[in-house]
Amino acid sequence: MALPSTEGLRKRKDSLSDEFDSELDDNEMKAIVSDIEQDKIHEEAPDTRWIAVGFVYMFYSIAASYLAFNVVVQLNTGLDSEPFPSITFCNTNPYKLSEMINVPELNALLTVYQASADGSLS
Repeated sequence: MALPSTEGLRKRKDSLSDEFDSELDDNEMKAIVSDIEQDKIHEEAPDTRWIAVGFVYMFYSIAASYLAFNVVVQLNTGLDSEPFPSITFCNTNPYKLSEMINVPELNALLTVYQASADGSLS
């Protein structure tokens, strides 16, 4: 790469710090250029092409199996039928009789209920 023409420009005398700075800048630029060159070497690897081919293959196979609409429904419990009992007991009552007697309102309600069941309610 050709440098631009410097005709008609005065050259400034470099001081010690300018020389040191320009050396650092040159070293930095060389490091940056070498990093870029190394990256280009890795970019030229055909890994991305294989990944793209694999993605297309996987996408096609999944889409084809989804669009085939294969549905298999088979329910098998593996248990033989049992005879259903004619009488079942369900104790889901949330109240305990011993606790109902301690509450006066519930005890009165229980007394009325028992009296109506006996037929002695007048």
